[in-house]
Amino acid sequence: IEKITQRDFSKKGKIINKYLKTATIIKLISAVIAAILCIIVALFFNYNLGVYLAIVLASSSIIIISLNALIDQLYSFQLKQKIPIIAEIIAKIMYILFGLIIIFKLNKGFIWLILAWLIFYLSKLIITLIFARDKLKHFFEGKFDKKLAKYIIKESWPFFFISSLTIVYTRIDVLMLSAFRPAAEIGFYS
Repeated sequence: IEKITQRDFSKKGKIINKYLKTATIIKLISAVIAAILCIIVALFFNYNLGVYLAIVLASSSIIIISLNALIDQLYSFQLKQKIPIIAEIIAKIMYILFGLIIIFKLNKGFIWLILAWLIFYLSKLIITLIFARDKLKHFFEGKFDKKLAKYIIKESWPFFFISSLTIVYTRIDVLMLSAFRPAAEIGFYS
């Protein structure tokens, strides 16, 4: 969706409010569906409760990552990448510090590292949103357009299809190994 939105914004030479609102809603809905599908697929495997919790946490990050991508796109279109880059640097520093504290001070496990990863994306989103207040007017001034939504989905499906195949291709080994090895080993492998 980001590629199609970026292309169409570039063609028009400006951010189109209803387009941004429609693309954002489609992206959020698809992110929620993807997160739910990850959780449903996990239910077909005999994992312990800790692995299921890790999957739920990691799946919820899909939604946050999607929002980050859309906000970064607003800056990218206007060729102003300074704010998203600064937000990412600050968030990564927080992630590294939090991760080191989890590992060395608190002696916590894998789920806590996933939580740190989730906090990284959430803090990047919050920092970027703080600086993007003036850009958010494009979102709030827009209205969802069903005809435009159909156009965006029609134009975006090849990217969705290729991305889905790429994810399956790069992660199928983890799925296959999970049938033969314990979940803890698969977590370290992946």
